[in-house]
Amino acid sequence: MSRKFLFLQGPLSFFFYRLAKALRAKGCGVVRVQLCGGDEVFWPDFDALCYRGRSLSWPKWIADCMRIHKVTDLLLIGDWRPMHKEAVLLAKARGIRIWVFEEGYLRPGFITLEEGGVNANSTLPKDPDKVRERARALT
Repeated sequence: MSRKFLFLQGPLSFFFYRLAKALRAKGCGVVRVQLCGGDEVFWPDFDALCYRGRSLSWPKWIADCMRIHKVTDLLLIGDWRPMHKEAVLLAKARGIRIWVFEEGYLRPGFITLEEGGVNANSTLPKDPDKVRERARALT
């Protein structure tokens, strides 16, 4: 089964656009949801599903989107935005892998990625010594 990636809001750059093109080139499906006008600026030639409903209608709409498009992976920047929180909860309930990007908190000027969540939702240890211990174990 080919993977199908659902993109929500991304960084204010062409990063998500380039990532989506690379995934398509590898044979993966890509679905993009446009939540604001800024989303359109950085995706010059990708069709989008535009959500223009009220926030109360979002959970059903995005759940239907995940089901209809057979989404396997959810990509977004920041898991703290209200619509992103709802999408993450629904994705978890459906067994969809969640990929959360964030800009610059850990490495200024870089986009970082964690599976499952970032910041307070991160699976990284909170203790710096534990982080160093994990790093020493890497090959």
